[in-house]
Amino acid sequence: MPQTHDTCDLGQMKSPTPKHHAASPSCIGALVGLLISLSNASLPAPPSYPFPLWPGPHDVLEGYFYQMTGYRQTTTLFTDVSPDTSSPSGPGRNVAAERLRTAFLDMISHDAQARTGALDGSLLFETERAENVGAAVFNTTLDSFQSIFNARASLADLAVLGVAAAMSSCGGPVFPVRVGRVDALKAGPFPVF
Repeated sequence: MPQTHDTCDLGQMKSPTPKHHAASPSCIGALVGLLISLSNASLPAPPSYPFPLWPGPHDVLEGYFYQMTGYRQTTTLFTDVSPDTSSPSGPGRNVAAERLRTAFLDMISHDAQARTGALDGSLLFETERAENVGAAVFNTTLDSFQSIFNARASLADLAVLGVAAAMSSCGGPVFPVRVGRVDALKAGPFPVF
């Protein structure tokens, strides 16, 4: 059935016809009803807000991961990663492999019982440890994140996005990424192994 200017289908909103510029009462009522029902629904937004916030706390990270060209293209997550991209840290090094190694060595210190470690950005404080031989690898990876690291993008989240970008760019599996990690303020437990 074709939509007329007197109806309001929220699934396919269409502009009113030129001769009718005001929203119809039925459309306004439907929108108010929708807003009231959404305010009572359990949304993933913080409990004090009955509606999604913009900009959201993770919009910056989504932009780094998905916005590769055009307005506000600031990310280097995908631009320097491919199966044959050599790393500036030395011959025989690969950017994708370095990102995987960096994330792995950051999270290997996880201790579930003590609730310490995990992928928390603590590697930044651990580059001089004997277990992290070849710290140039971490420095190269961390330097590539330096321009996009900020209060809304933790180093831990950037490491996860870096792994996801490396896997995707090299034909590996695509996996869901959860963000919202808080960076550690000190080195993780020692020794790891």
